[in-house]
Amino acid sequence: MPSVHPRRFIQTNGILGGKALYPLAGISEKTTIYCNESGEYAVFLSERYGFNTPNLEWDSA
Repeated sequence: MPSVHPRRFIQTNGILGGKALYPLAGISEKTTIYCNESGEYAVFLSERYGFNTPNLEWDSA
């Protein structure tokens, strides 16, 4: 999955068009392709909430 940034939805006022709802994370438990700023794409498996952190972080909260 390509990563999606909230700023892409500013002109439409959110993903529902009229309601200010902006995604803060990606799709959960999917291989995600991020940026290519260093010359290589950053690829990671998103965790249960769509972030690039270990799932265990949520268990300790």
